[in-house]
Amino acid sequence: MALVQELHTIVWSPKALKSYEEILQYIEGEFNDIAVQKFVRKTLTMLAHIARDPAMFRKSDKGKHKHIVVVTEKTTLYYRVKPRKREVQLLLFWDNRRNPNHLDY
Repeated sequence: MALVQELHTIVWSPKALKSYEEILQYIEGEFNDIAVQKFVRKTLTMLAHIARDPAMFRKSDKGKHKHIVVVTEKTTLYYRVKPRKREVQLLLFWDNRRNPNHLDY
């Protein structure tokens, strides 16, 4: 007998959307459409995992309900879980090659 698990709703903050689009533009400019599609697939896979179990990824030291997940070797996603609403707010996609002193989520 399988248990049905209710998914969390994924909500994109304006900052997350902007940073995601910037990374997509970079990949498109430096590589090709196949690389863009690969990044999009990895992102969607990660979001599916987060929607099922947002606590499965490492907790951030910047807040009780904030988490960090590596999407690709060069990209990290920061998100916040709102347990009562069963909601996950995407905060920021971060290019890991950037200076971490500028990281603000």
